[in-house]
Amino acid sequence: MSFTIAVKFSREWCLEPFFRAFNKLKFDRKDCNLILINNTDNKYITYAFSSGLKTPFIKNPEEFLSYQIIQTDNPHFERYDVRNFHNVPAPFHAWSAYYSFGMHELIAKNTKDNIHIQLEDDTIPPPETINSLVRILEENKDCVMSAVACPQREQGMATVGHNAYDEVILDEGFLVRRKNTPVYREGIKEIVATGYHAVAFRKDPFLDAIRYIKDLGVRIIGSGSDVYFTHYLSQMKGKILCDFSLWCDHLHFKDGKIEAYTVDNCKPWLHVWNPKRNKYDYNFI
Repeated sequence: MSFTIAVKFSREWCLEPFFRAFNKLKFDRKDCNLILINNTDNKYITYAFSSGLKTPFIKNPEEFLSYQIIQTDNPHFERYDVRNFHNVPAPFHAWSAYYSFGMHELIAKNTKDNIHIQLEDDTIPPPETINSLVRILEENKDCVMSAVACPQREQGMATVGHNAYDEVILDEGFLVRRKNTPVYREGIKEIVATGYHAVAFRKDPFLDAIRYIKDLGVRIIGSGSDVYFTHYLSQMKGKILCDFSLWCDHLHFKDGKIEAYTVDNCKPWLHVWNPKRNKYDYNFI
């Protein structure tokens, strides 16, 4: 059975460490349709990937069932750049989130397989990631989404949360609270929502969740639609299962150096919306 891997990238500094890890992933390439989405206006990156299919990033691209490169030409905004928040189309709060969701629509348009996997450029997946994500969906027919665990990051904090939640509270559609699942080191656990990082979807529920976000009646405050999107899937379409025996590293660029957040410095927290401050408070648990 064929499946699709969609790699989403918008940070040039991530490319070398990400693709070093990508080339170590264990899966059958002849069953895989590979889509690379360059979510920037840097045409040199796309040229590097497409020039004769010989790049320093993808080893032996001819082994894939198909190989496609898409460039969005979207401008890149740092998350806290003031321009990132001006005149953003609903339901998004920031242009970076709007452009990120646009990659979901590109994936939906260009994916024919029933299962597709999304990988983020700032996430370093362990070698068994692809096989685990596909196996979970194949062995659990009531599962609409699979994930492997990944730490979150927060600048200036020594401890971080992670991307798997066992509680999400919405008030009139607005996210007011989320709580991390405990930091497991083994086993597959059911969760109610997750970040995107390294995840797999079934096609029809994925398309339905896209429609849900586009019609969302509240403005998403924060970096993106991930919690709204995945929580909708778990509540309306089926299970989300996360493999906690596999932990990605989460990259961060600081003072000219690449840092990696890992499971070893991961401590769960509560995100609780503070309306007086118009932002989330982080309460460690």
